[in-house]
Amino acid sequence: MIENNRKHADFLNLLENLDCVNNSIMMCDKDGRITFANSSFCDNFLAKDRNSVIGKTMYEIMESTGTRITAIETDSPKLKMMEVLKTGKPSVDWAV
Repeated sequence: MIENNRKHADFLNLLENLDCVNNSIMMCDKDGRITFANSSFCDNFLAKDRNSVIGKTMYEIMESTGTRITAIETDSPKLKMMEVLKTGKPSVDWAV
């Protein structure tokens, strides 16, 4: 039980530290639904607060804010993260 409490405290500390990063960071579940978004992500996607993005997909966020993301190399509007979630294979240096 003490170990679980420590792991939980460490995880909350990680989330707190990610919130201080200037780059947009979000975490999602295997279905692409957002489970965490740092303040920078919320600011960049014009979210009124963190709770307004939790549980939504990036496609829902983009639609609600009028944001368009395009992959530079392929000119595709598809999010690479959805392929990574589907295949489980990492993607390195994917520019958008």
